[in-house]
Amino acid sequence: MKRLTVMMVGVLLFGTAGAAAEKEWSSWQATDDPLIQWRFYIETYDKYISPDCVFQFQRTDDNEASFNYLVSYEPPSGSTSQRRGAAYGITSSEHGGDVISGCRGITHIAVSAVRTKTAGRADAPKNSQSVIEFPGKKAPLVDLTGVWRRDDGELVSITKNGDMVTARKLTGDQAVPANEISWEGEYSSNSFSGRGQRGSTRTAQRSWVPVRIVVQDANTIHVLGFNPDRTYRRNNGQ
Repeated sequence: MKRLTVMMVGVLLFGTAGAAAEKEWSSWQATDDPLIQWRFYIETYDKYISPDCVFQFQRTDDNEASFNYLVSYEPPSGSTSQRRGAAYGITSSEHGGDVISGCRGITHIAVSAVRTKTAGRADAPKNSQSVIEFPGKKAPLVDLTGVWRRDDGELVSITKNGDMVTARKLTGDQAVPANEISWEGEYSSNSFSGRGQRGSTRTAQRSWVPVRIVVQDANTIHVLGFNPDRTYRRNNGQ
């Protein structure tokens, strides 16, 4: 009986340690640029919802960088997938980053079109590739209220209360039904953090995941962090 008790305590301690370690940041790892590094951790939920990978960047000197990135990661299916994006204003303390839904781990991140800002001056990109055409944080805000159509045809209605914008489903599915919130966040710049609601077709349980909402222009919104990412276009025929 004593041996069994010791074994059970060991299992509990190992399980607790494993769960805690899963949320610890990895060490900083190299990209193609010697001055830009990345790290990640895995966010787990219940057995019906796939884990997410949260990743960040840092600049190893005192300057600021903006760049494109290409993330190679492992989805639940076991094959390798990739995610493209752009990061802005990365420094040694301002890390930026994003979330990948349905991710078991990140194997590599490549960066390109790096723009460095030194002493109030922006240097030219290091290669001829252009930076993804998302507006900077200081670009004018636009009125997002109205009906928007997702690329797969789903409709949401966006309302605004102060800085908070909320996209509520007009058409739903088995995972998240109509009239429920699809995503929301405080719209203070054209690239801002928020949360998105997702569910499973196998269970009624739903959860919130962190998302990045990017307003490309007055008629296009990208919501990054779902699996797959979502693009909404203003439904002018509303």
